Amino acid sequence: MIREEGCVFCEIADKKKPADIVFEDDKVLAILSNAPTSKGQIVILCKEHYVNLFDMPLDLAQHMLAVIKKIAPGVVKAMGTDSYILGMNNGPATRNHVDHAHMHIVPRHMDDDLPKWPDGKYAEGESELIKEKIIKSL
Repeated sequence: MIREEGCVFCEIADKKKPADIVFEDDKVLAILSNAPTSKGQIVILCKEHYVNLFDMPLDLAQHMLAVIKKIAPGVVKAMGTDSYILGMNNGPATRNHVDHAHMHIVPRHMDDDLPKWPDGKYAEGESELIKEKIIKSL
């Protein structure tokens, strides 16, 4: 199994560090976040060490999403809401705390005090240029 020395999520996957596990199978582990943005926030992590989505095998990324699809309804039901954010931070600009592939299920409530993502705008013609730039990079 792929491991990274000193990685807290590898240590949790190996049961060397404690965590509140809500789901586990042979590929992933879902735990309560120890620093939740919202109560009931779940972190779904790969048991093997991959840095981010680019690093993960496709079948593992698909499996992770299948697990999220299975557990997210239980999270929102338990937390008394019907809304959640699904997120994955990839790269240093996201200010990710752990360089180990993981996703978050963050329950949301209409009256919570979490900030809304800011709405940006494109200048005239800018979206077309960016679209073409992305298409050429695929």
